Amino acid sequence: MAAHPAYTARFRADLVKPGLRILKPGLRILKPGLRIPVGGAIPQSAEGMPNEIAYDEATRRLLVGTGHVENVPPRVWAYEVSGKQVIRQWFSYRKRDRERPLMGDRRPPSRLCDVQPDRWIAEYTQDLMDLLHVLGLLVELEPVQAGLLDRICAGATVPEADLRAAGAFEKPAAAPVASPPRRRRAAHPGEQDIV
Repeated sequence: MAAHPAYTARFRADLVKPGLRILKPGLRILKPGLRIPVGGAIPQSAEGMPNEIAYDEATRRLLVGTGHVENVPPRVWAYEVSGKQVIRQWFSYRKRDRERPLMGDRRPPSRLCDVQPDRWIAEYTQDLMDLLHVLGLLVELEPVQAGLLDRICAGATVPEADLRAAGAFEKPAAAPVASPPRRRRAAHPGEQDIV
């Protein structure tokens, strides 16, 4: 219920804290129409690694570097979650230049970020197709979700007094803080300390 446009529109004032929910399809969902045509494959060479993604609304093509996917509906391309365009966000972690700007006092990214494929791998293409299929299904469900949200909002609510009586607003007791493990000093030179 919380990831479709009717929810965001209805509760926009309440959704002031930004955040992104990551969509990770777990099932292979086949939706007719989407396809990578002959000659439209995304190159799998290091030189052909895409760095740009775009959308051509006139041809309904999702352009991934020099490759493309046909029959992508405009609403699938534009689909957002928490103010982030899902396809652009997904691609940003798979494109050639994955460098992220430092924000605030944040420490630099881990060097593990450098351990990534230097080319577009077949799994990226399959994941992209899965993502497009799922977003297409979500777009189709938006009217049903909006209707359900209307029924929920028009339904009975639990009065604040009942929630207070049930302890819903009470702050939970603080959990005890675990003490750090004790170290035993090595007894002989050459031995290591044991935790």
